[in-house]
Amino acid sequence: MKFGSTNATSFTVLGGGTLITAVAPPGTGTVLVTVVTPSGTSNGAAYTYVPVPSTTTLTDLPDSSVVGQPVTFTATVAPVPPTVGVPTGTVVFDFGDGNVSGPVSLVGGVATINHTYTTTAGSPFPISATYSGDSTFAGSVGTGSHTVGAASTATTLTDTPDPSLVGQSVSFTAMVSVTAPGAGTPTGSVLFNFGDGNTATVALSGGTATTSHTYTTTAGSPFPISATYTPNTGSFAGSTSPAATHTVNLNWSALVDQTVPATDTSSIRGVAVSSDGTAVYTTWIQQSPTNRRVRKYATATPNTLLASFALPASTVDPVNCPAGREQAKSIATDDRGFVYIGSGDRDIACGGPGDVDRPYVLVLDSSLTPVSGKVQTSDAATKDKRIGGAAILKSGSVYYLYISRESGSGEAYIQRFDVTNPASPVLDTTFNGTGTFNLATLPGFSTAGFPRGLTVAPDGTIYLASTDTGNFTNGTVYRIASDLSSATSVTEFGAMDVALRSGKVYATQYLANNSQIAVLDAATLTQVATITIPQFPHPNTALDTGYSGIDISSDGKIYLADQLYSTVGGVSDRLLVSSPLP
Repeated sequence: MKFGSTNATSFTVLGGGTLITAVAPPGTGTVLVTVVTPSGTSNGAAYTYVPVPSTTTLTDLPDSSVVGQPVTFTATVAPVPPTVGVPTGTVVFDFGDGNVSGPVSLVGGVATINHTYTTTAGSPFPISATYSGDSTFAGSVGTGSHTVGAASTATTLTDTPDPSLVGQSVSFTAMVSVTAPGAGTPTGSVLFNFGDGNTATVALSGGTATTSHTYTTTAGSPFPISATYTPNTGSFAGSTSPAATHTVNLNWSALVDQTVPATDTSSIRGVAVSSDGTAVYTTWIQQSPTNRRVRKYATATPNTLLASFALPASTVDPVNCPAGREQAKSIATDDRGFVYIGSGDRDIACGGPGDVDRPYVLVLDSSLTPVSGKVQTSDAATKDKRIGGAAILKSGSVYYLYISRESGSGEAYIQRFDVTNPASPVLDTTFNGTGTFNLATLPGFSTAGFPRGLTVAPDGTIYLASTDTGNFTNGTVYRIASDLSSATSVTEFGAMDVALRSGKVYATQYLANNSQIAVLDAATLTQVATITIPQFPHPNTALDTGYSGIDISSDGKIYLADQLYSTVGGVSDRLLVSSPLP
C-alpha cells in the first residue's frame, strides 16, 4: 500500500482480503492511496493529511526574579495523547516586556532561552512560547506570567580626610551597587547626612554621588554620618550606608614661630590671653638675659610682637642676677588689663639660696609697664620656693591672685594675694588663716611633685598641675575644694598647666613627641578626650620638649606653649592657637 509514492509505514489485510488497515507515513496535503498486488495496482483514493495536535508547556526559573537577574525560559512541546512522536521545529518566546526572541529550535521537543528584565514596570509580565509546528505536529502556544521585583542595593559611604579639621573641606562619596542576584546601574539620588544638622542631596551618576562639606565646630564630634539612596524608578530598592562617624579635630596654627637662629627666643613657658582676646602674653625662660622675657603678641596677626619686658635685676646680687637673668615661669591677666608674673628661678647663679629679694610677684599694665614694685611672696616656710603657676579669680569687686610654690624638696604651697589694688598686692590672710596653704597636708599629695600651672573656678575650686623634676614621666592634676578641706586627683603624665572651659579641665602634658592635651571632666577629673596636634609634630623624643603653658580665650580658642628648644639651633619654640572650642 502506498500513500502517493511512499509506502505505508505498516498495514494489515483483514476480512479475507477485502479490508486493509494501514499506518500512513509522514506527509502533508492530499495524496492518492493505492494498493499494489501481483495483479496490478488499484485505482487511487484521495487521502488528506491532518496535523497531529501538540501541547506547549512554558516554565520560567526563577519565578519571581529581580531586575538584572537572568531568567531561564523553557518550552516543552509534546503530542496530544494517544498520539506519539517527537515534535520538531521552532519556538518563539514573548517575555511580555516588549521583547520577543527569535525562533529557537526544538531539541528533543524542548527549547530553552535566557532573558533578563531591566524594569519592574508592567510586572507581572504575560509570557508565552509559540510552537510553529512541523510536518507532523500542529503548532501550539504555552502561556504564563512572570513577576519581577526591584533589585536590592547596598550603599557605601567614604569620607576623606577622616579625621578632618575645623574649616577643612571633607569629600563624601556614596557608591550604590546592586546586590546579587540583581544587576544594573542604579539611578536616583543620595541624601548625605553630615551629622551636624546639615544635609545634601546629590544625583547619582554611574552609581556614584559625591559632595563636600566643611565642619565649623568640634561640638558633636565624632559626628554620625550616613548616605541614603532613593531610587527614581521601581527597578531598584533604596538603601542606607552602614552606621559610621566622622571625627573633627581642632584646627591649629602657629601664632608665634621662632625659627630664626638670630632671634634665639626659646623655651616658651607661661601663656595668658587678654580678656578681650586681642593679645596674648607669654614668658620665655631660656638662653641669654636678652631673651628671658615676658612678651605680648597680637592675636590677629602671626608673629606680631607688641611689647616685651625683662624681670628687673636683683637688688641683692645685681652682678650675678642682672635684668633679664631671672626666669618668669608664671603669668596671669585680669579683665582690667593687668598682667601678673612670678619669678621662677630659685638659685641658678642668681643671688643664691635665701635671697630675700626673690621670688616675687610683679604687676604690669597691658603695655608691660610695672605698676608695682616687687611683691615679696616668701616667709620662713616658703622662702626660695619658686613660683610655678599663677591665676586670677574675681569675686564680686575683689581680685585674687593665686600662685603655686615649689622647691622640688618635698615642699609645695599655694598662696593667695588680694590684688584689688594692683599697685599694692597684699597676702590675703583670710585664705587658710595665713594666706598660705601647704599642699603636703592634702591626702595623697606627692611631696616629690613640682606644682606647675593652676587655675581657679568661679566658685573658688582650685585645679593644679604637678610633675616631678626628673623625666616628667609622672604627673598629677589636682582638684582642691575651695575651702581647702579636700582634694581629688588623677594621674596625667607630664602635667604642666591647666585651663578651664565649659565644665572641662584642659591639662597640658610635657612629653616631647608624645605631648598632648588631656581633657578632664571638671567635677570628677575623669578623662573625656585627648587633643593631639598632628599639624605640628615634634621631630624627636628629647624629654625637654613638649606642651607647657595653656590658656583659653573667652571665644574658646586655646593658646598653647609648644617647647622645642632642644632642636637644632634651639629656636623652634611655637605659640599655637586653635579654632574655637564648642
